[in-house]
Amino acid sequence: MRIAALDLGSNSFHLLVADVHPDGTFEAVTREKEMLRLGDDVARDGRISSAAEDRAVASVRRLRQLADASGAQEVIAKAYQNPKLAGVFSGQLGVWTAFWLDTAVSLLVLAYSWWLARR
Repeated sequence: MRIAALDLGSNSFHLLVADVHPDGTFEAVTREKEMLRLGDDVARDGRISSAAEDRAVASVRRLRQLADASGAQEVIAKAYQNPKLAGVFSGQLGVWTAFWLDTAVSLLVLAYSWWLARR
């Protein structure tokens, strides 16, 4: 099965499209990275600007199109609610609604404490 994974971080968004095999191994088909530096806006202003929001949505849209063009059968997106982006992930629901409406990408936001517990 070909799956696309989107990792939406405070500095960059990553896409990995891979052929996943039943034994758990995978082969990368497409990799892409976009530097957005959303965390800089949050650190400076406590939220992302409208311009940065537009760039983020455009980036997810482009990465989704690349995933589709690569033949991904499923697109999975995740982000961590970390201190750098707390204002974005918990306080700006409109950003994530725009992602979903504009890109058809559902986003799973994982709590930062859960991520730390895994380390």
